[in-house]
Amino acid sequence: MSTPQVAVVMDWGGTWTRTAVINKQGEILWQAREPNPQNGSKEEYLTNAETLLANAIEHAGGPVAGIGAAVAGPVEPTTGTFFQPP
Repeated sequence: MSTPQVAVVMDWGGTWTRTAVINKQGEILWQAREPNPQNGSKEEYLTNAETLLANAIEHAGGPVAGIGAAVAGPVEPTTGTFFQPP
């Protein structure tokens, strides 16, 4: 089994969700972004993020070393729950 050479990153903001595949040197190999649903439900936001992450993993072309995410607003560390998002 080969050692993963790439990571998937996500910026889940208030207006847009962006994902990318990066290599060990930090170079962007693939990227995409989609607007978040305006006044959407929690499920719509999650579906948007899940779709972008699935596309990024597909474009990684092999094993992924990890997934990093930046989110808009604070996160409760023990549960991973967002609170007071924009």
